[in-house]
Amino acid sequence: MKTPVVHLSLGGDWEVRLKEVVHGRPGHRVLVLPDLLSWGPLRGIHTPGGLAARTAYVKKVFLTIEPEEPEEDWSWLEEGMGLAPMFPPPPPDEIALMWLGQTAQDQLLLRLACAIWPDTEFWVADVRKLSAWYPDTVPAVPAFSADALRKLEGLVEPLSPQAKPVLADEWHAIAAQDHVLRIYRDGAMCGVPENYFDTGLLGLCTPEFRRRAWVTGTFMGSDECPLGMGDTFLKYRLHAMARQGLLELRAHEEHAWDMWVRKTEAFQAA
Repeated sequence: MKTPVVHLSLGGDWEVRLKEVVHGRPGHRVLVLPDLLSWGPLRGIHTPGGLAARTAYVKKVFLTIEPEEPEEDWSWLEEGMGLAPMFPPPPPDEIALMWLGQTAQDQLLLRLACAIWPDTEFWVADVRKLSAWYPDTVPAVPAFSADALRKLEGLVEPLSPQAKPVLADEWHAIAAQDHVLRIYRDGAMCGVPENYFDTGLLGLCTPEFRRRAWVTGTFMGSDECPLGMGDTFLKYRLHAMARQGLLELRAHEEHAWDMWVRKTEAFQAA
């Protein structure tokens, strides 16, 4: 592959891993979009009003999870929201390499980039190609070592000119929806209701208190939970159901940060 190359990355562990991959390589840079895009409204995200609505929703999620500790300074959140890192687009001689896992975040980033960088040449590093060497590793970028990802670089393929506008149209379609939750399943991106995971989460709760972390962690490891779904939104749904009277949440007697959850009598009687 010719250089220069811009490697598309999400934040967190994605960013750390890709910076390890390109470290010390002239002509290679990592562009990070911290906003994961898989939950929170997308409509009008490219406008001030749409971005404000998105930011307000994400703040609501955090305040619902930790109502006793309201944030006074939201700069850490606001600075990571929106599409600003994607502008300006890459220069004409720079290739965009998408490290593509099977998570909604990865798939959304690819579709977004195709929509807003129509003139950029794209290549795709599909982490599923590593399955032959690492059969027990989930197909998500942070799950692989930098050495494994460097091996994948020898298997990258260009994105066909025909595929790019199709992916761009998919971004425009899903960004125009009013869903606040998006999943990638069976090879397709789709918006789903905010309470999409509630039944599965309720199924792990009992009349006896269980640790909130156990409930969310067990659900994340189940087939019901799409790959890459973090625990923040799942905690939010537990708290939302507590506000509906279906669940009861309380802090651990010795560790206030360690929440416990159980089904209420009202839920059992319903």
